[in-house]
Amino acid sequence: MEPGIGIASYSYSIYDYIARSGQRVRRDSTTHPGYYLVRFRAIDQFSGLQITIGGEVRGFFKRFDQSINVYLGLRADLAKWFKKE
Repeated sequence: MEPGIGIASYSYSIYDYIARSGQRVRRDSTTHPGYYLVRFRAIDQFSGLQITIGGEVRGFFKRFDQSINVYLGLRADLAKWFKKE
């Protein structure tokens, strides 16, 4: 099992230069609300099938749009399938 969690917030500013004086003037400044990421992955190591199941939930605080992703993986040895005997 490989759990993970993260929380962050970021902001940025856009500056313009005034050609004659060389001054920087802030044109735009934005602070985004924090966002979160919760991720998990589990790998079966006992049955020999080597199945992996995992997923993640991403979203922004103060907003209701979330992204939920789930995946299932199965290890395949392609060289073994196409090997001539």
